[in-house]
Amino acid sequence: MTNGLVAQNTHMAARMFAAAPEPRLNGQLLGARLVGHGVMADVVIAATPSGLPAACEVARLLRAPMDAAAAAELFRYEETLQGDLSRARVVIVDDVMVSGAAMKAAVESARGRGAGQIVIAVSAASPRAVEAMLPLVQSVHTLSRT
Repeated sequence: MTNGLVAQNTHMAARMFAAAPEPRLNGQLLGARLVGHGVMADVVIAATPSGLPAACEVARLLRAPMDAAAAAELFRYEETLQGDLSRARVVIVDDVMVSGAAMKAAVESARGRGAGQIVIAVSAASPRAVEAMLPLVQSVHTLSRT
């Protein structure tokens, strides 16, 4: 059973990476989508190292700073992040979201630091991962769902 799930997730991840080959371009598209939906941010965080190029573009378009300390901590898979987000409007960016595990960890970490509103922006996401994230955040924005 587990091998089938791993194979299914690996196949889904491969399809999503194929749909999102240009991280900076996808970040520009995500940023434009967020601006178009009136999303405002006090800080932008990359959920994983592969989401960093897109997160930089989103931050630039939203005119919000990147939380580099948060990214560094997340990339080491620390359970908690340092620094207070004091009701900040946070946008968490990643390139793909298959299971949602990394994004959930980033959301929980931001909440633990006092984040107010949290918005997720990903280039490609599985419908199951989006559904799992919706109760945890204000909104989820994707370029495509697979």
